[in-house]
Amino acid sequence: MLNRNYHVVVTCSEGLVGFPPAVSLVTNLLSIGCRVTLLACGDTECLPESVNNNPNFSFITLGERGGTLLRRGKMLFNVPRTIRSYLKKYQDDIDIVWTTMAIDVRDAGDVLRSFNHVMQMPELTETVPAFLHRNRPPFSRKTIELARLARKVVVPEYNRAFIQQTMWRLPETPTVLPNKPTVKRNTEFDLSSDDNRLDQIKSENRKIILYQGLFADDRNLFPFADAVDSLGGEFVLYLMGKATDAVQQASLEKLLSTHTNVEYLGYIPAPNHLAFTRYARIGLLPYSICYGGDCPPLNALYCAPNKIWEYSCYGVPMLGSDVPGLTGIFGRYNCGLTSSSVPHEISRAICKIDASRDEMSLGALRLFDSIDTKDITERIIEDVLE
Repeated sequence: MLNRNYHVVVTCSEGLVGFPPAVSLVTNLLSIGCRVTLLACGDTECLPESVNNNPNFSFITLGERGGTLLRRGKMLFNVPRTIRSYLKKYQDDIDIVWTTMAIDVRDAGDVLRSFNHVMQMPELTETVPAFLHRNRPPFSRKTIELARLARKVVVPEYNRAFIQQTMWRLPETPTVLPNKPTVKRNTEFDLSSDDNRLDQIKSENRKIILYQGLFADDRNLFPFADAVDSLGGEFVLYLMGKATDAVQQASLEKLLSTHTNVEYLGYIPAPNHLAFTRYARIGLLPYSICYGGDCPPLNALYCAPNKIWEYSCYGVPMLGSDVPGLTGIFGRYNCGLTSSSVPHEISRAICKIDASRDEMSLGALRLFDSIDTKDITERIIEDVLE
């Protein structure tokens, strides 16, 4: 435990439901004895009871994302104003400001110069929008300047640390804090009694390959669905999540209508989606290079998905695209295989994982137990303050 009850202000301009790393961070900070004030969009329903009931935890809403154009416009002004006014008002009582997104740094602005600032970057980032929520020009130079002044920059993957340092000319290599959830394997989840989706996956006779996450440009599921169909009904691909836009929604609907062994469970908010994870025989991690999106192409190559840790928590072996962010981990822990996007090569990898499932399941559990994010978080606090 830390030497004293430090006050850490955590900012999260995204809603917590769609951003598990912020939930894990707050949980870890409280567990090492910090006082935590969370400034975030949405509410705290997705936080564990142990967080919401902790006397050292307080929450200030930044409003709700989405809605009408007028409402979205107001958020562009309200979020920065709320963050800055809080930090200025309570400056003498704050030991660390821990931003969890690059746009949080933009929104807080120059006020961060007066604080011990830890800047967490869940995605590899080349440019930060100066005003908008999506990564569109004009871009913010100040965010990069403030990153260089931060006491610590934190990223979720080893290679990303060096890439981010190079892109932004950071004076120090960022610290690696993986996107590992704090959930325990025996956690019981609060699902609605009329939600029959869990019964559906429990009673499935085919071997389940599970994808849980966003449907986005850099997640091409069609080759994997083709491969599953080619195996003649022995396997089924279950999908959980939501589309990032109308184009992705149309793509999802096409995928479902053109494949026999694909099932869609809809969107299940975190952490309740983990109630389904343990029933998968294989967890899917599809990534491909995408140009023109919110993140640079290297973000997909050196991916750091929450899903690696969610699957491995329950000993689920993984099938991923052949990208550097996955090949190293899978090889080191023997917890899965990567494949090209050619369907017959994917089907061959599925069969290999299935044949070695018990051995790879143990490898997945070893991977999950290899990282202690609570300890890493505590060391970051100590490096900054003690």
